[in-house]
Amino acid sequence: MDMPELWKKHILPGALGGLVATAFMSAFMGLGKLFGWMGTPPPKQITQNAGRKTDSEPVMRAAWLPAHVGYGVAAGVAYSLVRRFLPPNREAAGLMFGEAFWALNYLGALPLVGLYPAPDDDSKERTIIMIGAHAVYGVALGRTEGFIRETVEIG
Repeated sequence: MDMPELWKKHILPGALGGLVATAFMSAFMGLGKLFGWMGTPPPKQITQNAGRKTDSEPVMRAAWLPAHVGYGVAAGVAYSLVRRFLPPNREAAGLMFGEAFWALNYLGALPLVGLYPAPDDDSKERTIIMIGAHAVYGVALGRTEGFIRETVEIG
């Protein structure tokens, strides 16, 4: 696959799908916060912890939202690249990806590097909200990325 085809079939649909999915995920997390089930949103806490580890806390405190959106966009591109290995149903594929992404980050990478506590060390409510937020992200990503890739002429 040449670079223009890679951009058309994967990078742009995945990035746009990730952007839309991150908006839905953020709204879901906002509801969790509104109802008092969330505390500090994990993207904010993660970037603040990264700032403390790198002596750039003031910068990271201001960068949490762009970092959250950027991570969601990058995950959308990753989804688009692995999409062919997932079930044919868009929603099922997105849901599987979203929950696998939650597990990879919240059960593995983030606690391992000390940026966020493992679910056993976090509140049950916030863990449930984040599992739900990744389900929302995944389903929105699957639907949006598939729609863009199949119906929108890019380039």
